[in-house]
Amino acid sequence: MPQQLLYFAAYTRQVAIRGRLHELRDCLLLAGQLLHLNDSALSSAVVHIYLPALRLSELPQDAQLVRQFMPAALCQACYPHAA
Repeated sequence: MPQQLLYFAAYTRQVAIRGRLHELRDCLLLAGQLLHLNDSALSSAVVHIYLPALRLSELPQDAQLVRQFMPAALCQACYPHAA
């Protein structure tokens, strides 16, 4: 599972780098759905493998735009101190 999430993160990064915002939103929505599958190992992998591998601060998009694309649960996992 960790390797697949690394591939998914790499794909998500490439989508973002290429400016394909609709696909970026879809990737982030899918990652958010993975958090809701009642699978603690998968949820943990999304938080501890997928999100760090995105390296969000290095994406060309404004961080606020990327956050708007994220479902609430994913945004909370990524930015736990955000209000």
